[in-house]
Amino acid sequence: MFNRNLIVGVLASLMMVTYVPAQTAPQPLTNDDVVSLAKEGLSENTIISAIQSQSNNFDLSANGLIGLKKHGVSSGMIDAMLAASKAPAAQREALQVKDLHGKPPRLDFQFEPWRR
Repeated sequence: MFNRNLIVGVLASLMMVTYVPAQTAPQPLTNDDVVSLAKEGLSENTIISAIQSQSNNFDLSANGLIGLKKHGVSSGMIDAMLAASKAPAAQREALQVKDLHGKPPRLDFQFEPWRR
C-alpha cells in the first residue's frame, strides 16, 4: 500500500514538472534593440521606459555612441542608456556591507542542530 502511494505521488509530481512551460529570462537590451525600436517609430518616452525597466548590455564606447547617433537614436535615449548602465554598479556598491575598516565582514556560521 505504501509503495503504491509512493509511486502514484512520484508520477504525479513528474507530470506536474513536465507540464510547467519553460520560462526563459528576457534577453538584455542592446544598442541594436534600441535602434530597432527607434526605427519602428516607438515614442521616445516608451523607449526610455523600456531602457529603464529592462536589463541591458549596451555598447557605450565612443564608437557605440556614434553609431547610435548615426542611426537616429535621440540624445534623450542615449542619456537614458548611459544612466541605466551606471545604475547596476551603483546598486552593487550600495549593497556591499563593510566593517569599520572598509573591509567585508568575516562571517562564521556554526549550525549544529543536534546541540541544544
